[in-house]
Amino acid sequence: MKKFFIILLMLLALPAAAPGQTGKQSGAPVSPYVDLITAALEAGDQEKALSLATEALLSLDGKNKAFVYSTRGLIYYQMGKNAEAFSDINEAARLAPDDPLPFETRGAINNAAGKTAFAILDFDRAIELGSTEPDVYTQRGEIHLMRNNRAAAAKMFNRALELDPENTEALFQRAYLISSSGCFDNARADYEKVINRVPDDARALNNRGIVLGWTARFDDAIRDFREAILIDIKYSSAWSNLGYTLYQKGDIAAALTAYDKAEETGRGNPYPICNRAEAYFSQGDLDKTRGAVKRCIKAAEDDPRFSTDEALYIEIVKRMRKLLDGSTSIPGYDELIAAADKAYENNNRLEAIINYALAYMKKPSGARAAFGMGKTYDRLGKYSYAAGFLTQYLAINPGGADALEAAAILDRIAARDSICAK
Repeated sequence: MKKFFIILLMLLALPAAAPGQTGKQSGAPVSPYVDLITAALEAGDQEKALSLATEALLSLDGKNKAFVYSTRGLIYYQMGKNAEAFSDINEAARLAPDDPLPFETRGAINNAAGKTAFAILDFDRAIELGSTEPDVYTQRGEIHLMRNNRAAAAKMFNRALELDPENTEALFQRAYLISSSGCFDNARADYEKVINRVPDDARALNNRGIVLGWTARFDDAIRDFREAILIDIKYSSAWSNLGYTLYQKGDIAAALTAYDKAEETGRGNPYPICNRAEAYFSQGDLDKTRGAVKRCIKAAEDDPRFSTDEALYIEIVKRMRKLLDGSTSIPGYDELIAAADKAYENNNRLEAIINYALAYMKKPSGARAAFGMGKTYDRLGKYSYAAGFLTQYLAINPGGADALEAAAILDRIAARDSICAK
């Protein structure tokens, strides 16, 4: 979540900082006008703040003038006057080319407007000039994360937290990043810091629930998802995740009810549609599984991003459809595991992952399926999924025959990009 619409107050360094804010911005000058403009903004009087900023520009010079240009530019931006906003902030950068503030300001505006390439230039310049604004590092980290520059993203989030250890957005983004490397304990700790600081952050509750689910703490995960839904009844992802965790516990009826809510609140959300197929598959309901599989494949066709992000999953669902065509029954767990083991031994990784996945869908509490999924995803380079299933395997069956191998793979995944170290 971008925090641009509170960054104006952050850059003005209000006396009472909002959650995630730090103290006085490094480039802020001392001027009576700053206090007056700040008071007007606190009162929600943009027109008065704008008038004061314009008046201030007649009597200030140098860095002070640049600061007010940045401020007025942000006010213009919030008023929808983009041309005036960029004109003012460009003037601020001209007047104070060695001050990070104009670049922080322009970078935030460009990022909010989706002009990522320009935002990168401004954020990098602000950082080069020694910016001490945590949100600059957080937003730059988010851009790195979007481009899968994981190590660079971790560096930015860590720097933001050095500047402000309680910055909730940096904590949230770092937790999301490190959880994808299987560092679930570290991720949970970061999410808990966010929740302790902002108890009604439904995103953090939802994501902590996902982390708890990977460690087979299903009851705790369900509690988090339900709390997120209480905060935001239309939170489709939380409904979907609740359904999936209930399915993992074997409560199919409750899972299907949650999927209904997920579809109702998130029109076009493909996850509950596809997860419904898994629930019916585990029940052995041939007709309902066929219908849900057909809907899942259609949802993927209608959602190019889902088709790209979950390409392998869609292949698994298509194999399910092929498996069920003309069949009078759904294969059993042991039959699917045997087929998966044989494919894995023959180094046919795609065939192995498909059959392990179908076995897991049939019996999500099955340790052999979880371990098979984890080790095969590792071979396929899908490390976040590998970490999740192997962690779940160890939680389900800590003394299992494959526990040492699972732990060794997890250690290797965690070390591959060093992002788990905080």
